[in-house]
Amino acid sequence: MPEATASPKKNKKVATQGKASPPARPADEGFLAWKTWAIAGALMLGGVIAWRLIGNTYKHDLDTICHAEPGSGMTLARDGTKVTAWVREHLGTPEGNELYSALLEAPVDGRADKLQAEVDKAHAGACPLVPTYRTLAAEADARLDAQRLCSSIVLPKLFASDDASRLAMIQDWIDKSARSPRTKELGAALKAAPAGPERARVLRDAAAKLDVFTCDNARSLEKPPPPTPSGDPVVRLFSDLQINGAMRQEDVRASLDQVMPMLLACYKKGIERIPDLTGQIVFRLQIDPMGRILKDSPGDQQTLSDADTTTCVTHAVRQMRFPKNPGPAVGVMLPLELTHQAK
Repeated sequence: MPEATASPKKNKKVATQGKASPPARPADEGFLAWKTWAIAGALMLGGVIAWRLIGNTYKHDLDTICHAEPGSGMTLARDGTKVTAWVREHLGTPEGNELYSALLEAPVDGRADKLQAEVDKAHAGACPLVPTYRTLAAEADARLDAQRLCSSIVLPKLFASDDASRLAMIQDWIDKSARSPRTKELGAALKAAPAGPERARVLRDAAAKLDVFTCDNARSLEKPPPPTPSGDPVVRLFSDLQINGAMRQEDVRASLDQVMPMLLACYKKGIERIPDLTGQIVFRLQIDPMGRILKDSPGDQQTLSDADTTTCVTHAVRQMRFPKNPGPAVGVMLPLELTHQAK
């Protein structure tokens, strides 16, 4: 019968559907484990990246710069190269590197203000490097003053002057050119010290404390001043005139006599400031056919060291007028000496 044959097949299908699913294969378990570890690794990597991003900020770099000395274990005064190397290794942003480069390129006396301005802008905390920069700037100013005070180029007339003039020159330079308050204190100490070796020792010791170990002007201070020239001041030719062109020596001498009162006035004014002032100037003149000076210049043979007197004498020489000549130009070598006429 049809019904009797269909029933067993249906029951077999139902029985099959009722059976439990087979257990997961080992390959599935490995995939799940790998996926778990991958997720955990990604989270850890993300955390590291986030930490790095949070740490590498401009404000963090600013803090690194401000604490460069304790961070590097070195001071700028002792070894600035090592401090700089440490800072470069620990900066994390382009802005931080740009700031530090700008600080290194700025003048020493401007670094403190520049760094403090950045600290204020970022609302950062105290910055120990700012007072360090200020101290270094003050030391640099004092050292530069000492170098200049010790230089015979800066004070060329010191050696040839008497003790009172030497001190006056030093005090004048300090009042007009010194950058450091410590230099003004040195000026007071020099004034209080006896003239001669003791005054020289004060200058030499002050310079040595600032690592300036060569002091020409200290040697000048400890030597006795040269004798003051005696006799009346004169301006004269100290060698023969050299003329290249159609002009007589008498004509040049006559032109020189015309401006001699001006030349003497220049010299006397110089003597008022520097009593033992003497020296020579050789002028090279070019004179046009109308007798006017086309060109004048003090030559290399110049021993007159006072710039103000040299300028005054040059102006007086330019007032010379010569006779007309056939031209095209006459060259004259004019050797002048400023000295004292022996009595």
